[in-house]
Amino acid sequence: MYPNNVVALNGVNLELGTGITGVVGLNGVGKSTLLGILLGALEPTAGSVLIDGMPPNVYRATHGVGYVAEGTRFEGHLRVAEFLDGLAELCSAPVYETFGTESLADRRLDQLSQGQRRRVEIAAALIGGVALLLLDEPTNGLDPIALRELREILLSLRRPGVSVIISSHHLDELERIVDRVVLMTRGAIDAVYTRDELLARYGSFDAFAARLSAGESA
Repeated sequence: MYPNNVVALNGVNLELGTGITGVVGLNGVGKSTLLGILLGALEPTAGSVLIDGMPPNVYRATHGVGYVAEGTRFEGHLRVAEFLDGLAELCSAPVYETFGTESLADRRLDQLSQGQRRRVEIAAALIGGVALLLLDEPTNGLDPIALRELREILLSLRRPGVSVIISSHHLDELERIVDRVVLMTRGAIDAVYTRDELLARYGSFDAFAARLSAGESA
């Protein structure tokens, strides 16, 4: 609950495993708030959150949690290599995944395209290795080439012991990568489907997206 009794999440009860989960819903339904709570940056006013049996802050300290926020902006004149190497030094950990950022090493952060910036953000989030990666609306503003690159990056993270949670209101962009879909409506969990269950019920992600856009319950 936010100030002035604004309820962001209400009665959320959710269990997720490894793999790639898409959290979908219209703007303002609480997707970013849910990710903030999983990150440990926000405290729920009621209830509890456990990740592998641990509170988020404990899990983050012992297992590693990466986070890419919506609309991140790079300021200043640092170059990509300086930025990633500096973060790695602060974390006393290696740059775990590069995702092609080697070719951007000498580029200034404030001169990157949105797709290039997203690659750098994900590489930074994975410094030292993480068991949980949270991505808030990562597809926003990406052109088709950058979207394809992002899909390839995320599919490369589908590995044992790693959970990736992506919030998005662009369901069609998640179709090729997610293992399961969580539908949020007005701060609550409306439905949870595996990819196969969703396709069996609706026939296609496009049909499901049309229901979502119309505000219909799942």
